[in-house]
Amino acid sequence: FMRGIVEIKPLSSLLFREPGEIDPWVKGPATVARGRYLPSPSTIAGALAFIMYKRKKCLKGEDWVDEIRYLLGNIKLRGTYLFDVKNGAVYIEHKNNLIELTNLLKNISKYTKILIKAKTFHDYEQSKNIIASLQEKGRKENKQEDNVMENLAEKYDKIGIALNRKKKIKIVKENYLYSFEYTSYSSDARIAVDIEGSNLIEYEDIIRIGGKGGKGVVKIKNTDPLIPKHLGKEWEKNHTQWILYAVSPILVSDISNAIVSNSKECLSNMKGACIIPSLKFDEMKSLLKADFEIKYIIGSISLVATGYSLSRNRRKPLYPAIDKGSIIVAENINDPEDVYWKGLGFASDIGYGTVIPYPLKP
Repeated sequence: FMRGIVEIKPLSSLLFREPGEIDPWVKGPATVARGRYLPSPSTIAGALAFIMYKRKKCLKGEDWVDEIRYLLGNIKLRGTYLFDVKNGAVYIEHKNNLIELTNLLKNISKYTKILIKAKTFHDYEQSKNIIASLQEKGRKENKQEDNVMENLAEKYDKIGIALNRKKKIKIVKENYLYSFEYTSYSSDARIAVDIEGSNLIEYEDIIRIGGKGGKGVVKIKNTDPLIPKHLGKEWEKNHTQWILYAVSPILVSDISNAIVSNSKECLSNMKGACIIPSLKFDEMKSLLKADFEIKYIIGSISLVATGYSLSRNRRKPLYPAIDKGSIIVAENINDPEDVYWKGLGFASDIGYGTVIPYPLKP
């Protein structure tokens, strides 16, 4: 296999909406579409697949994932990241902020050691308070990093109104007002994913990405992938326990309709909670089908929207998923780099279920 990076240089401000729709009616429940700094894995995979579709001019597959696999071939995508080409730093979107990779993993490791000591929900709530104070202290100590991050990517609101067209004249539609949250990127910022494939060819093209006609220059580069380059030395060491940080949502089943029918029960048991060994925990482990031992899952689950299928002219299915930013504590990992490239859950080859292994030191 060959490995490299897919880089996207934004040519304008981009809109990556959070899951869900907005109602632009000013008296309605929502008039704002919150944006993300980085696109979802399916957005990146779809953009690359469209490049191949322009060449092949045909499409095959029983579902949207098979269609992407048909167009892209035998590849794996890992991400998504924000890459600073000037200093080589890698940033991850965590809880609506961009945080430098190694700083994030070190802090997550420190907080995880506190959380796994919790035996009751009360202990867990106390642990969260301790972590909140540590995070606040960390923010004060890392103002310089915040300034660097803000220079790379910054959000702003853009106000819009709905229009009617009558006899080729645009007329403002009364009471329809909305706001989209765009992200503006510096010239040094690149949206990036690591890529593995049997036959990677360096390539450059202009693509549409995000909402409202956003565009970027995509480059496929045969070079050292971002995460192995930064963490390769840590992965070479022997460690008893590892944290697996979920960079992207981990889709826990490929049978979306069957699982969604039980989503209320699933969400009521797990959403917003620290998932410790229990009946539900064992069910989750079996769905992940990991070839290592999972000790804890700390985080939450939700129903994840996977975007819109242009070929089928409808929205892709909703999937129950372990949310990005969640943490898995694991043992008996023989090859952390292999875990990174394989990922976890359904559609992991196109970027979902990207987990970054990092040692959980005593």
